[in-house]
Amino acid sequence: MLRKYFFISTLLLLNTSLLTAQIPDWSTAVAPIIYNKCGSCHHAGGAGHGDLTNYDTASYLAGAINFHVGQGTMPPWPPDPSYVKLAHERRLSASEIITIQNWVQGGTPQGDTNLLPPMPNYNGGAMLTLTPDYTFQMPTYTVTPTGSSTDDIYWNFVLSTNNSQDQFLKGFEFIPGNTANVHHALIFIDTGNTVINLDNAYPGLGYPGFGGSGSNTAVLIGAYVPGSTPFLFPNGFGMKYPKNAHIILSIHYPYEAVGEVDSSKINLFLASANAREVFFAPALNHSSNLQNGPLVIPANQIKTFHEQYQIPIAISLFGVAPHMHLIGRNINAFGITTLNDTIPLINIPDWNFKWQGTYYFPQIKKLPINTTLHSYATYDNTSANPFNPNSPPQLVVKGESTTDEMMLVYFAYTYYFPGDENIIIDSHAVFTPTHETVYYRNIEVFPAYPNPSIGVVNLKLYTKKEEELKTKILDMSGRIVFSKTITSSIGYQIVALPCATLATGNYSLHLESKENTYQQQISIRH
Repeated sequence: MLRKYFFISTLLLLNTSLLTAQIPDWSTAVAPIIYNKCGSCHHAGGAGHGDLTNYDTASYLAGAINFHVGQGTMPPWPPDPSYVKLAHERRLSASEIITIQNWVQGGTPQGDTNLLPPMPNYNGGAMLTLTPDYTFQMPTYTVTPTGSSTDDIYWNFVLSTNNSQDQFLKGFEFIPGNTANVHHALIFIDTGNTVINLDNAYPGLGYPGFGGSGSNTAVLIGAYVPGSTPFLFPNGFGMKYPKNAHIILSIHYPYEAVGEVDSSKINLFLASANAREVFFAPALNHSSNLQNGPLVIPANQIKTFHEQYQIPIAISLFGVAPHMHLIGRNINAFGITTLNDTIPLINIPDWNFKWQGTYYFPQIKKLPINTTLHSYATYDNTSANPFNPNSPPQLVVKGESTTDEMMLVYFAYTYYFPGDENIIIDSHAVFTPTHETVYYRNIEVFPAYPNPSIGVVNLKLYTKKEEELKTKILDMSGRIVFSKTITSSIGYQIVALPCATLATGNYSLHLESKENTYQQQISIRH
């Protein structure tokens, strides 16, 4: 009998040990994720609420962490990752989410603190180790309320550069002077005097501006949000940096920052003198190509607008930057070629003015000549919209003020040269599968493209060995409408699946190996 109880007790202890071993701990599993993906905002003195790099705080806030990572709201990454792959995505992989959730549900064990990775340097300094060609810093500014005590502050600061000749910018790095209180910033370049006149018209430093510089000649060159990675164009490309230019830092401070001080700065990096010029322009905008305008949203209405523009030449596209104000709810952009292929560019299903940014692609996208650009955006001017600045709702029209609206999609592009589409911007994004919820021992499967498709849908694979694979396309009733068996090669490859004979509609694309079945949704249009 004693032997029996000893045997049962041993089994219980072994099971308990196994269960404990399966629970991720802070030191070896969770802290590395927090340091890499969350700490840039959520550190002591950072822009995020709570120092999550500290175990005591992170374990205390474990419930909130579990909720937000499960909902996908943190880290904030507004673009829909299933629509198009973007460079430097600030989001957690499926395995990282599972690790955090298992840690929370397992009681947030700390583990052996001797195994903690080194704490990153979150001192608010430069991320780039390159020596900047120019550095411009705004004078110390004390955040001052512009309305009620709960209104956020949007303030423009003009920095005169006094550069004596036209040059090209490879990129810039915005460095907040107060990481806890600089929520985001838009960066403009202007050669006119409007911004100087606006600055002189207001006492003290700077002048108000909600989402814009207030100058029609100002050119947006990019944006900063906490946690964002500075972007540099590939070698041989650059944006025009005209002589005697003014740089405008359009900074958003939350209302809690009133009384705090800030002295943000910007580092500029020059491209070669013979760089190919990159343009940053709102090719889709509410002023010239709104198809169902004007941009007017009556009170208590929800309206969707459509912009359209056919590009007269082939271009090489680096990235896009959508821009709306407070009652905007969603916005997308895509191109339709003359062959009726769709080129997805951006989809933001839940717009938040506070988290807008510029989004670049893993490698340059070619937009062929006569590609038609489209954008659809929806605005909710009802009391159900928590971001509506008016209570009760009021008529909203286009404009630059807080209560006005905009519908812009900026394009960072240059004229197309053959081979541009092979230039890689973010190699990690190019060679990492988007669908991280499915893992294979020998195969990685990337999103099919173009999607929607008209004649051929391409499936990109990475395989570690040669093996027989089965591809199938099923209609929504589960009927197989196309099948093909292929033998994979070692490395990256693209499998072309003809679909010209399939009717317009939604389908399920399957890839079957000996180990697993992978599937994704595709659309056919004619």
